Amino acid sequence: MNPYPYLLTISLTGCLLISGCGDSLTNAKEVTIEPSIQPSAPEKTTQPTPTSVTSTPVPESSLELTATPTPAPSITPSPAVTEAPSAKNSITPSQPPSTAKSDSTPSPAPQPKTPKEEALPFNISRIVGMDGSSGYGIEDKKLLYTRNSGKTWDVEVPDGISEQDHLIEADFQNPSLGFAYFMTGKGQILITHPIQDGGGFPTGWETALLPTSEAWEASSDITVHSNANYFDASYALLTSSPALGQMAKTLYKTTDRGKSWVRVGDITDKISGYPTGISFRVSQEGWITATYHGQESFPLFRTQDGGETWNVQQVDIPDEFKDGYANTLPPVFDMENNNHGLFIAEFVKDENKAYVLYESHDSGDSWVPIPYRLKDVQAPPVFHFNGLIEGRAISTDGKTIYTMDTYNKEDWRPIHSSMDLEGAAQFFLRSDGYGWVLINGHTMITQDGGKTWSEPE
Repeated sequence: MNPYPYLLTISLTGCLLISGCGDSLTNAKEVTIEPSIQPSAPEKTTQPTPTSVTSTPVPESSLELTATPTPAPSITPSPAVTEAPSAKNSITPSQPPSTAKSDSTPSPAPQPKTPKEEALPFNISRIVGMDGSSGYGIEDKKLLYTRNSGKTWDVEVPDGISEQDHLIEADFQNPSLGFAYFMTGKGQILITHPIQDGGGFPTGWETALLPTSEAWEASSDITVHSNANYFDASYALLTSSPALGQMAKTLYKTTDRGKSWVRVGDITDKISGYPTGISFRVSQEGWITATYHGQESFPLFRTQDGGETWNVQQVDIPDEFKDGYANTLPPVFDMENNNHGLFIAEFVKDENKAYVLYESHDSGDSWVPIPYRLKDVQAPPVFHFNGLIEGRAISTDGKTIYTMDTYNKEDWRPIHSSMDLEGAAQFFLRSDGYGWVLINGHTMITQDGGKTWSEPE
């Protein structure tokens, strides 16, 4: 839109009165008014930019909203159109857009100055389902999405979710398979998941209401432990805050890929301790793990009928850690052979702390510790095993990466990192050398197995 309509009117009138050009106006070429100073282009994102949008700052968000101004298409000035911001707002961890002027011919009068927008600080607290350049992140109770390994993030507002609903958990195996859990202002829990067409292209989100009935399930401080399996049954374990005394626990299940959920039941009396997670080997057989203190063994809670009943598997604690503290994580089963599984147990006693791996080759009927142990490594989820039973860890000083493939029956192999990885929040490394690490809310990328690192491109 021409910011100086009166100058345009005077120019045309002067042309008629002084130059006598009125006789030639009917044959005149189309007049195009170029703005004197073109705004600098905003940082490129993968989201389409709407036309003639005035972006309204959102003071309560840490997001940077950008819009692309468009010149008016005709001589006659028209009022600017203001549209509501898109549900996906760009978060850019780089410098603010450039304010340099273009090479356009200056206008006779100066442009009105627009207040300079400053980049707002943000930190990604957790990444889920990012096994390549695309994946989800969590920040300030919002679900985020990246297509460039975390260089930029968009706020993801799934179908059926409002911007007032806040995220309480997200569990994704990859960008196409998983669930996000939102709490509404009325204390309802909505579970949503991405859907695709027959060709595997995303078409939106499908959202369902969790049929909660207990008063504590409407609390904002509940915890959700999720086990997402798109091609089989998936489960959600809800636990109350420990501040309420005994921790309450309810289990929910879906058998139609998240279209609907049913309440399996209240399992408070069946599961003792504070749960740390839930996992399933097949649709009906799964485990819940928890924390314990001062025992000679720790239990794994196992179901073989879809969560209706639970049995206790007692697992021996190494002698040097008996009567100490045990923190177990849910088993991970081999994607190519689900008879083979592993789980991590963290043991702490006095000043000693170690992570012990327990392995099963009989579908979880028995668990035995393996001799390969790591002591000076950062805690899970930095230390973890993936679905191919490959171990990944980072030393506490951040100088060494450890990898292990259980099929080769090898001890942990060290890799020297050129970058200090101390204080990492999460770590992912593929067998082909690609990987990422989350440090101070930002991602760094490796293409050579963790030897060198760089910012996402």
